[in-house]
Amino acid sequence: MRLKSSRILALLLALTLGLLLFASCGTEEEAADTPTSEVIEITEEEPTPLEGEETTTEPVLETTTEAPSTTEAATTTTAAATTEATTAAAKTPDKMTKAELIAWFNECAQNVRTKKPRIEGVTQNQITGFKAGIIPEGIIMGIIKNFMPGDEETWTKNKGDSNDGNFLARQTSYASKLKESDVTSYTVTGGPDTYTVTLNIKDCTNPYPGTGSVYGRIFDFMTPEGLRDDLAGTLDFDPAVCKLNYHSGKVQAKITSDGKVTYSKVTFGCTAVVERAVVAGFLPLPVTAEQSSRVECNIKW
Repeated sequence: MRLKSSRILALLLALTLGLLLFASCGTEEEAADTPTSEVIEITEEEPTPLEGEETTTEPVLETTTEAPSTTEAATTTTAAATTEATTAAAKTPDKMTKAELIAWFNECAQNVRTKKPRIEGVTQNQITGFKAGIIPEGIIMGIIKNFMPGDEETWTKNKGDSNDGNFLARQTSYASKLKESDVTSYTVTGGPDTYTVTLNIKDCTNPYPGTGSVYGRIFDFMTPEGLRDDLAGTLDFDPAVCKLNYHSGKVQAKITSDGKVTYSKVTFGCTAVVERAVVAGFLPLPVTAEQSSRVECNIKW
């Protein structure tokens, strides 16, 4: 019985260590309505002369109004477009539309990726729940807390170093490609020198690269196939019976009025549900695990 109990505990530990990898962390302008002008034509009627009153007809002077030249019209149109663009660009974040704010945020985030300032970061991944068949959750969570406590990991990227693997959408050519539809709500506070922007991100199940997934445009994420490959030999399952539910995504950033991100915080949760997982070649179990992730960055320009 002791040998059997030890084997079960060892298998549970292998299961725990394996599923800890299930989610990695830390990876228009609206067209202005063209106003329409309604032209109202006013016709002044000639007064009707009284009976016996002479009528005097004044000579009509012909006037010719020259149409503006093509060059003048083009110049006027260009000037109007320039003025409109300048007005939109001059908006402060707290006055921007949702689409304008997200476009501005994407641009500022990308500046961190391309200009490569110094970044001092903290990453934390924590397993907050784990169920495997009929095994009491308390036993599994006790093993997790002992061997994988979810401590913070600090890291630094010096000025000029590549930060592709650390800032926002990881392992990509961009830092953020959020769309208006990806954001469920947002707030802008502070100003006029520094604004705090908070974006709440739409939930997503089983995101895949290249499918327009919201999580692929701002977070780093794991696919069922990636999870299966990472855990091969320890935890085996068919990706078709695995669901990775990403939720509670939030991005907070402090951005100066000239577009420099000085602080960012990314948080999200992921619930992994595997209908049937085979542990170390046997012991098929339904598995549900919950993980929370956080990445904070202080950025020095």
